[in-house]
Amino acid sequence: MKPRALLLFALLVCQPSFAESDDAPVSQIVLGGVNQYLVDAADAIRVGDADRAIRLSLLGLDASPSFEDRVGALSNLCAAYMLAEQFELAVVRCSEAIALEPRWQAYHNRALAYMHLHLLDDADRDIAAGFQIFPDSKLLAKARAKLDELRHMPAPRDMKVTVTKV
Repeated sequence: MKPRALLLFALLVCQPSFAESDDAPVSQIVLGGVNQYLVDAADAIRVGDADRAIRLSLLGLDASPSFEDRVGALSNLCAAYMLAEQFELAVVRCSEAIALEPRWQAYHNRALAYMHLHLLDDADRDIAAGFQIFPDSKLLAKARAKLDELRHMPAPRDMKVTVTKV
């Protein structure tokens, strides 16, 4: 599966707003609640509209001071920045969400961002932390397999191309 397709699959299944995932723990909390911005942001993530998801999540973050909505907004931003391939920002927002309430989904998304940034040891730590919360996660298992695959690939190198006139 291509990395972007895997990411989209992961976002659809692991995003806390989508509470009925086969991979979700039974005690899953549905984020978004009464904050319509966050509900709409989750829908934007589901359909792959990263820009809209980011805008709505930021509005949701500003609109409600509740703890649950703050965690929901940060989790949505984490997923939306992953979707937008803004991996550094995804790490920041995932870290903020984890600091408030450690959830396996945020660890999973941050691990994926770390993998894209080639920070494999950090990704490994997040996958392990996610498994501590939800040991039966199929998504974390897939992330672990992807991490193992990346560890066996040559490191990316900066390519220099020289063009000469003939």
